[in-house]
Amino acid sequence: DTALQGGDAPLAWIMLAAQTLTRYEADGTRPEPELGRLVTAQMGLEKGIVDNPDCFEARLLRAEILIARHEYPQAYDSLQNLIESGAIQKGLNWRLQAGLGEAALRLEKMENALVALKEAIQERPDDPRLQRLLAETYHLGRLEPEAKSAAHDALKLSPDGLEMLEWYAEFAAKLGEADEAIRALRTATQLSPEGAGYWISLAEMQLRQDDQPGAATALETALNLNGLTLEHL
Repeated sequence: DTALQGGDAPLAWIMLAAQTLTRYEADGTRPEPELGRLVTAQMGLEKGIVDNPDCFEARLLRAEILIARHEYPQAYDSLQNLIESGAIQKGLNWRLQAGLGEAALRLEKMENALVALKEAIQERPDDPRLQRLLAETYHLGRLEPEAKSAAHDALKLSPDGLEMLEWYAEFAAKLGEADEAIRALRTATQLSPEGAGYWISLAEMQLRQDDQPGAATALETALNLNGLTLEHL
């Protein structure tokens, strides 16, 4: 924050601050940064790039900030320009391809997304975020067996991650895999029995499967966490 607030902060400081805003957790999730901080970081990077136009990582970070801001067309063009420059910094190609793949996915450029994400995964096969993006890309292209396989791979990389389990349940439901969704949500309730939201999601999924007794039990558990019972409904 101090680096971002300083109008004349060195580019290295601004880059460090930007990295904290775009960093993903081990399970592939990332807290949603405040828009104001993202905008300030982007402005700082852009100012630094004017003075250091050959700083590859600064330009990559700017594109990653754009992705965090959901500015996908700009991010996609920026990353394409980096590739065309031919000056890819060693060790950062996977981040370049991951960003390009995510931006392409959001822009529904399925083939571009697949090529970029597969290249990123070759370098980072244990990154659950990349497997999630790959699964979503396959789903966009209606390649359901491949989407299912990539989603399974993502879950294997973070089987106890609550947000991963929640994502997997939603994704499995989209694929018509209700049993898989219920299994993931049950795991989430076991890992976080105080999390009412997981019990409610489980109840909703069980209702879709016509399991009314199971749904009632899950819903009552959620209500009891807040000192309520089904009789209060």
